[in-house]
Amino acid sequence: MKKVLLIVVSTLVVLVAGLWIYVANIDWNRHKDKISAQLLALTGKKVVFEGPVEMSILPSPYLTASDVKVYNESGDYSQKPLAEIKSLIAKVSLGAVFGEEWDVSRFSVVEPEIVIDIADDGSLNWQTEAAPRSFEEQRNTSISLDSATLEKAKVHLIDARNGIDTRLENLNAEVIAENIYGPYRIEGSYMRGDKPEGFAVSLGQFTDNFATTVNLVVNYPSLESYVRFDGSVFLRDRTVTGNIIFESSKIADFLNEMTALDGVDASFNQPLAVTAAVATDKDRIDFSNVVVKYGRTSGAGNVLIPLQQGDGAERRKVEAAFNMTDWDLEPAAKLLLQVVDGYKKSGAAYSPDLGFDLLGDVKALKAYYNNETLRDFALSFDWVGKKVVLQELSGALWADTTFSCNGQFDGTADNPTYDVDVSFETGEFAQLSKWLGYELKQVAPSTYKKAKGTAHILGNLQNMQLSPFELALDNSAAKGEAGFIFGNPVKSMIVLNIDSANFDNYIEKLPQIDADKNLLQRIQARFKQLEALNGLDTRIILSMTLGIYNGLPFENVSSEFSLVNGVLNIGKLDIGSVSGSEVHLSGTIGGFGKSPVFQNLRYSLESNDAAALINTLGLEKEGLKPGMVKKFSAQGVASGNIARANVRTSTKVENLSVVYDGAVDYSGEMPSLNGSLELKNPDFVKFINNLGYSYKPRAFSLGLLQLKAKLAGSREKFSLAEAEMNIGSNRFQGSFDFDRSSGRPQVQTDMKINRFEIERFLPEDAGSASNRPGNFKDAVGAEFIAKPELSKVKINYAPFNEFDLSGSFVFDNLSYRDEKMSNVSFGLAMKEGLISLKDLSMAYNNGMVNGSAQLAAGAEPNLKGKLQLARQSISDGRLSGSKYGLRYGKLDGDVDFTTSAVSFDDMFNNLSGTFRFTISQPVVKGWNLPAIAADLEKRTQSEGVAAFVQDNMQKGEMQFESFGGSLVLNKGQYKLSDAVFVSPQASVLTTDEGSLTDWNMNGKFSVVWENLKDIPGFAFTMAGSLAAPQLSVDTGELVKSYDDRNARFEAERKAQEQARRDALKSDMNAQQERARGLKKKIEEDVGKRLAETNSLLRGEKAKNKSEQLQGRLDGNIQQIEKVFTLGLTPEYDEALIQSVREMNDAVEGQVNGFYDEIDVIYHDDVAEQIDFYYNMFEDIYKRAEALNGDYGEKYKSYPQRLVKISSKLILGNDSDVSRLKSGIENNLLALKGIRFDITKSYGVVKDSNDTSRMAAYAAELRDKADRAKTEFETMQANADSLYKVCEAKVSAEEEKDRRRKEEAAIKRKVEENTSTISVSGSGKVMRVVPDIEDVQKAEEAIQKEEVRVLDFSKEDDGHGVVRQDNAPRLKEKESRASGIITKASGEIVGATGTVTKQ
Repeated sequence: MKKVLLIVVSTLVVLVAGLWIYVANIDWNRHKDKISAQLLALTGKKVVFEGPVEMSILPSPYLTASDVKVYNESGDYSQKPLAEIKSLIAKVSLGAVFGEEWDVSRFSVVEPEIVIDIADDGSLNWQTEAAPRSFEEQRNTSISLDSATLEKAKVHLIDARNGIDTRLENLNAEVIAENIYGPYRIEGSYMRGDKPEGFAVSLGQFTDNFATTVNLVVNYPSLESYVRFDGSVFLRDRTVTGNIIFESSKIADFLNEMTALDGVDASFNQPLAVTAAVATDKDRIDFSNVVVKYGRTSGAGNVLIPLQQGDGAERRKVEAAFNMTDWDLEPAAKLLLQVVDGYKKSGAAYSPDLGFDLLGDVKALKAYYNNETLRDFALSFDWVGKKVVLQELSGALWADTTFSCNGQFDGTADNPTYDVDVSFETGEFAQLSKWLGYELKQVAPSTYKKAKGTAHILGNLQNMQLSPFELALDNSAAKGEAGFIFGNPVKSMIVLNIDSANFDNYIEKLPQIDADKNLLQRIQARFKQLEALNGLDTRIILSMTLGIYNGLPFENVSSEFSLVNGVLNIGKLDIGSVSGSEVHLSGTIGGFGKSPVFQNLRYSLESNDAAALINTLGLEKEGLKPGMVKKFSAQGVASGNIARANVRTSTKVENLSVVYDGAVDYSGEMPSLNGSLELKNPDFVKFINNLGYSYKPRAFSLGLLQLKAKLAGSREKFSLAEAEMNIGSNRFQGSFDFDRSSGRPQVQTDMKINRFEIERFLPEDAGSASNRPGNFKDAVGAEFIAKPELSKVKINYAPFNEFDLSGSFVFDNLSYRDEKMSNVSFGLAMKEGLISLKDLSMAYNNGMVNGSAQLAAGAEPNLKGKLQLARQSISDGRLSGSKYGLRYGKLDGDVDFTTSAVSFDDMFNNLSGTFRFTISQPVVKGWNLPAIAADLEKRTQSEGVAAFVQDNMQKGEMQFESFGGSLVLNKGQYKLSDAVFVSPQASVLTTDEGSLTDWNMNGKFSVVWENLKDIPGFAFTMAGSLAAPQLSVDTGELVKSYDDRNARFEAERKAQEQARRDALKSDMNAQQERARGLKKKIEEDVGKRLAETNSLLRGEKAKNKSEQLQGRLDGNIQQIEKVFTLGLTPEYDEALIQSVREMNDAVEGQVNGFYDEIDVIYHDDVAEQIDFYYNMFEDIYKRAEALNGDYGEKYKSYPQRLVKISSKLILGNDSDVSRLKSGIENNLLALKGIRFDITKSYGVVKDSNDTSRMAAYAAELRDKADRAKTEFETMQANADSLYKVCEAKVSAEEEKDRRRKEEAAIKRKVEENTSTISVSGSGKVMRVVPDIEDVQKAEEAIQKEEVRVLDFSKEDDGHGVVRQDNAPRLKEKESRASGIITKASGEIVGATGTVTKQ
């Protein structure tokens, strides 16, 4: 402020003094510009008087000026004012009016508005270099000032680099000075906002380099603060030396109001006192012997602040070093936290750049924080730009507790970051933790003692990361990584690896009253102690080699979990070994501080020693006995609470696997289940017998048992809804109700089965080899149908009498031995030995079977029923033997039957009923009617027909369209009637009768041909055993028919052969005549036209095409000669006739196209000629245009050369030049005329199909191209001649001009060096005229001499001479900031003024 006031007041005083210089003038306003110019020379400031300037003598002399503005001569403030002054009033002595000494008794500056702007280099906007003579002029100006006042001033103080923008209102001050250069005494006050503040300045007399002494005091009453400075100021050199004192009782308020800081807490208002010696120059500020006392902090140090010297200067680097005897860290820590919290606010802008670099080094013998004393505290850092490098932060506490920290803080981005390394070591970890704000409770003695840790910490204001960190505590060691996101609450992520930990040393045990309870009750008691977990928000990844809790060791722990809003979300918890078991757990758990509530709690447990686990967990209290099982595993998921939960569990006890999904209720005496059940056992039979039932099926093993159902009930009575059971590959779906509370099992079921193998499920005695049904496949070796071998052993129906059943069944696939059925459905009822089958429907043999049946399984078992058969497949082997049978077909029919049911053989031999059937597409083995029909159709003789038919009725096969009839059975006797085999070739009428018991037949067959005209059929019989019937054939009618037909065939054959020969000869004659006509057309027509066209062709391409066409004509003549040769063949056939016809077709097809080809060749040749001559002309025309352009440019250069010299020659008036120019222009005009004639028809003719017109145009183009060539050659010759004529005439004129100038120059030099010599006393004068050679030699000598000149650009070294190379110049010197003469330039004028010496 002192320097500011000095410069401002001094300048204003000088302004007033300048006004008085011109006091003798009458009209002051006429001399405003002169006054401004004098003030500019005197002060370096541009003063603009926008209002009137007046001088009054009476009653006492005073000078007034209004609306005055002050500017710098250059820079930013040359366009905007430094000050705007409402009025200036100066009361002067009467002597000043008459040019005597200026005695200003009163000087007032009224309502000025002053701008004080401190630039980035520390310079003031008011500070400028004085004019070279201003100081002496001002010094010799006699001015005295009794009192000067500033009234109601406004000061706008700007320091952008320090964030200061302050306005001072109502500033009033009084200045008393003996002279404009001091000494001064200034006292004043001002309002900063609504707060009054004051200052006092005492300035000594200024020297010629603007040096003086300064005593300054600024008082801030409202802030209980003041600043004092005592020293010397050298304004011109920007040098200050002295001592500064600053004291404040409200430092927080001072910083908030007087600096860019904002929001410093009032708790920082402790007494502060700072003293320092200060020395500054234009390069730096040096604070030495700085003594600080703040609260209980005291110490001393030095601060060095470089000053920036312009835009291109190196960034300032401030250095500070302090040694503290005592350092209270509490204010610094609190301030740091406040700054950080401020940056965390929404919308806060982070700008840590100080505008300079700061290198700090602080050491303290004792430091205080949180009521503890730190020894040997050290802090060293480099704050460079927006980065802070922490070199060292270290100290020591009690019990060998030490800590250290280093790293860096980066604020280059919007969000500042930090990256530091921290380490500590202590023998009292519990005490250290308490000092840091977290008190640990010791459960066991000698815990929380020795600890050592390191961490690499990085992050920003929103989050922090520890990566990695290590901690050794007591006998445990851990390492890992951690991340934190600051907020409410703090969110964290921790990765932790622990080698071993005994949690019993750190977690309080349950009270004994709770420890004696069961497992669920113990868990609930522990949960009530964990209420503190509800406030955490963390995620942890944990691995641990060994842990101990409640005396139970567990090894190889791996876990991932999060704890948010009181909910523990376990991603995984894997325990490699606990009591011989492996445990895995995941899910969510809540209810901390109350009762546990869990959601999706997934668990997995596997043990090969279940007894150890039961004993460890105390589960024997729950009814589990250690010796019951050895191998045990379980996994599942549960949601709920301890009393009731929804569970999905999978348990394996030995070989039995059980999956349950539903509710489990422990409120009663026994667990209550209501949910979905899945059960698996590798052996279904063993599982049934383990339930207490005796069951031995025929199959040794029925395979794996799988059951899925909704289970409700107990072991005695339960129901399975939506059940799905798999026994091996057999799947059962439906419902199953079981109730054995009354003794006899009652089963109610509705079941859908994908596959059921009856034979495998039958009891062992029912499925023995001697007591099972057979089929036709079991009988082998028969020629037709072998009698099946069926069991005669009585069927055991006893197992079906042990329980009652009622239900409906649907089978996707049902089988008995090799019989396969699908889509089977029926209703089944079993009640005390009566088995009823209703609504049977099934797919069988690629068809359908529907029906019903009833089996009475009493003393005389019997079976009855009805069946409807649809599209039943008759497959090979069912109804056929080695020679005869039905191999394939589709059977449709209706069956009503009754029979005895003692055994399977009894059922077959006692069948009674009716069977009406139709077989579609039957294939009969042994009947080869197609072979017989084929033979009969081509046969011409009757010899061997009987043997052939007999043979083919015992081999081969035939497919018919259908076979239908009616079969009636009575106690095993059958009769077939109304039966017929139908096909497009033949029909076979059939009747048969026989016995199932005796297994015989007597069949009669009659064949009728459907597609053989005039050929009779035949009859045959098959009689005897069904296994090997005898065949007998009757062919008498066939033999007679062939003998009658042979006589007609011979006469017809001879007539057909003669007709064929005549037709072939006629075809050959026609083709020979056609060939002769084609040959004539080629030789006499096409060939002649091609020869005429060849005479007109000019292009090689067209001639080549014509030669190729002639070759093709010759080839066609050769082809015709081949046709003539083939016509001489004595015997013709269709192939030869066709070959000759194709040869003629080929020649005729080409001949018709030859005419068009000839026209195309000629047309293309003419079009090619047109393009050739047109392009030839275009090339000539382009060359002519280029020549015309070059001629024009080149010709213009000759008159231009004549203009540069003194010549009267005009080329355009020369006859030769005119003649040649006219010739060139006429040649170009002729070419343009030719081009017009060519182009007007070119596009139309070239695209025309009129070949004659194109030929005429081509000849015209050829003639005009030749004319164009002649015109261009003439134009080229005229241009060459024109250049030669012009060059000769212009060169001659240039030579004449050169000789004239040379003669004039010689004459002038001789006259300049001609002198006269006066002979003393005689009055005679001699004129001396030198030779031109002597003059030139003298000039060359002068140019080589050294010219000595005065050089004011540096201190006088006795020489001041600069060697000149070609022309005189002054030697330059770099500008010196505080010098007066910086560079000599322009003309040298004589020195004026008065030179004085101090």
